[in-house]
Amino acid sequence: MFNRILAKRKKQLEERNKLIEKSIQERVEYLDSINSLISQEEGNLTEIQNKLSGFQERLQQCQAEIGLAEGIIAMQDMGIEYTPCSNQLDTLAFRKSQIQEEIAELLSNDEAIVKTRGYTLDGSSSKGNKFQKIFCENMMAGFTAYYEKKKKTATVANIGKTELLIKKKFESINKKNDLLGMFINESYLELCIKLLYAELDEKIAKAEERERIKEERRRLREQEKLLAEAEKERKRLEDEKKAMNLAYNKALTEEERNKIVEQIQEIDKRIGDIDYRVANPKAGWVYVIESPSLQGMVKIGTSRRLNGPFERVRELSGSSLPEAFRINGFCFSDDAFELENNMHKYFSKQRVNPNKEFFYITPQEAIKVLKEEFGCDVHFVNEEESEDEE
Repeated sequence: MFNRILAKRKKQLEERNKLIEKSIQERVEYLDSINSLISQEEGNLTEIQNKLSGFQERLQQCQAEIGLAEGIIAMQDMGIEYTPCSNQLDTLAFRKSQIQEEIAELLSNDEAIVKTRGYTLDGSSSKGNKFQKIFCENMMAGFTAYYEKKKKTATVANIGKTELLIKKKFESINKKNDLLGMFINESYLELCIKLLYAELDEKIAKAEERERIKEERRRLREQEKLLAEAEKERKRLEDEKKAMNLAYNKALTEEERNKIVEQIQEIDKRIGDIDYRVANPKAGWVYVIESPSLQGMVKIGTSRRLNGPFERVRELSGSSLPEAFRINGFCFSDDAFELENNMHKYFSKQRVNPNKEFFYITPQEAIKVLKEEFGCDVHFVNEEESEDEE
């Protein structure tokens, strides 16, 4: 009897143990799945953080460029021009390093802080000297932090005000230091101001270099597209010329042969035009376009396409613009990029953004300048437009 009870109890415990083991196993598997999800999400989080870091860097760069652009526009509106000492990055980098070396030398020689009189603390000159040095170094650290903050936000528009604020901060700190018989050397301030302008010049030069590279890439893209178009069109014309030659051999009358010769001569002329365009990487079209989506603005750009700017304008209209661009006028130039640059300079005060080709002008104003200032033969999409513009 007792053995049967024990056996029954044992069986119950074994069944309960199996249930517990099964429950533990299920929880272990569930925990593993959670850990797997956590690992996956951590990977996603890392990827998002990396992307966010990249976006933040781009945002900072864009904000710096916007600040620089706004500064240039503001100065132009006031009739003020800021002229960097150089636009050569190597020259500016060398000048900047020289100034930094002078600052480092001033600091290493303990000449950045000037002592005018002794100071005692608790009757001890040693303690007084130590207190003087620590106090002035802290004040200098405060000035340097303020200077670095102002230097980062310096633009061509606020450079004068920035310099004035830095000098005022320097004077304010030195007044406090004077109580202890010490002050920050004026030479340190002068070098900081020199470095301020050197870094601003470098900012401007880097922005110009980015624009130069961007422009060069644009020209290369236009050249690549022109070469592809030229090859295709030349092949078509050569095939057409072969067909004309066969037709000439089969012609029955002199009149037919003369007509075919004229057609062959026209084909040769068109092939010659293609060869000229390929051999002259500056030749192309300058166009004036507008879109109802951009009220009051006109775009002045260039295209090197064989048959005018129509394809380029279609590409521009294929962006996120709600309404397509309309060509107001266009002209051919042996140096389209120089003509475009001259037009941009002419309307520089009406430019929407220094890095964009849009201007707060009317198409008629742009076309008038092309004709009267630069002597261009402006073409229109149709004769009706031409008469309206005239």
